[in-house]
Amino acid sequence: MSKNNIFDFLENSEEAELEMIDRLTPDFSDEQFERILKMSKRKRNKMKESKERNIKVNSNNGGTVSGVEVYKRPAWIRPLLTAASLVILTCGIAFGFHLMRPSDSPAPVIEPNMPSTTETTAVTSDVTTTVTTTTTTQPSQDTTDTSVDEADYKAECENAMNEIKRKNHEAIELIANISDHLDMNDTVTVDVHDEYSDPGTEPIINDYKVTYARYINPKFGSLDEIRDFYIEYAVKYTCGSDWEYTGLDMDSQYVKRYFDTRVQPGETIKINTWNKYDTIPLYTEYNGKIYKLVADAPTVAQTDAEYWEEVNNSPCHEVLGDYSANYFEIYRIYYFPDSPDGGYGNIVPVKKENGKWVIYNSLAKEMPEELWRELCEEYESKQQ
Repeated sequence: MSKNNIFDFLENSEEAELEMIDRLTPDFSDEQFERILKMSKRKRNKMKESKERNIKVNSNNGGTVSGVEVYKRPAWIRPLLTAASLVILTCGIAFGFHLMRPSDSPAPVIEPNMPSTTETTAVTSDVTTTVTTTTTTQPSQDTTDTSVDEADYKAECENAMNEIKRKNHEAIELIANISDHLDMNDTVTVDVHDEYSDPGTEPIINDYKVTYARYINPKFGSLDEIRDFYIEYAVKYTCGSDWEYTGLDMDSQYVKRYFDTRVQPGETIKINTWNKYDTIPLYTEYNGKIYKLVADAPTVAQTDAEYWEEVNNSPCHEVLGDYSANYFEIYRIYYFPDSPDGGYGNIVPVKKENGKWVIYNSLAKEMPEELWRELCEEYESKQQ
């Protein structure tokens, strides 16, 4: 087969391909040309079938040409990407250990009643965002809360004062001559030496004995508890909440004699009845038990019920007044119709502090006579 026959067979081949075949096959034999022609024919047929399929697909897709462009990355890209991945992985592990490690810097100190700031840091692979949240701590509120309804606040004060007054009578009961809570089968006896010495006169000596009976009131477990209760609701009720237990005033002297002077059987109590600060101890402790002084005959001790009946019929009463200048006013009425002056009254302020109602007797003032008369008339009308 000649070269002309080859070109005739490949009449549809492109000119560049024919020239390349002509250059590469000047010395080929006929058998070699036959093999080449057969291979070229097969290749040509495959190319023709591929073109026909593409034309058919394009016609079905409305003339849209589609295909995949094959891109082969350069060989040097792969080792570079591997190295970069190792660097990123190493940095991530190191940053994680850094977050887990305890911080060497101390936590910031937040001053009281000052705004406190909390910073939160969100970390991604390539962006760090800082978000600041501010929390404000409100200053402590005033212990006197009048933000509630005025009527409710006044009712709360009145209930508190009634409870304080009730406990005041319980405290006075501790020093009253009452037979209840006394075990007369358990008593101790103590000697008394009274050297009455009025200045300018000869002293009068009087020696005698007094008896103490065991005190079994279940409200109190020790003599200290009795003493503290008496101070809170008897002394402070009369002298004011700012009263201090110093021992320098008459009330402190009485408290010491009533509750703090421990006497034992066989011991002699030395007193001077001319001195108003001297009195026989009202309570004592012996062998871990509390004892109370028993009055001598012919004095007849009251029962607890008789004492409270007398209290409830007392001509002394209290009325809650107006709220002004951060204080409620308590009108205390001492009304004795049979007395020449009829009685008297005073105004005592009371205030809520640290959740507790406190009476300020040291700030008490005399009640105007007009107001006192008006309140006395109201009291009389209620008694009828």
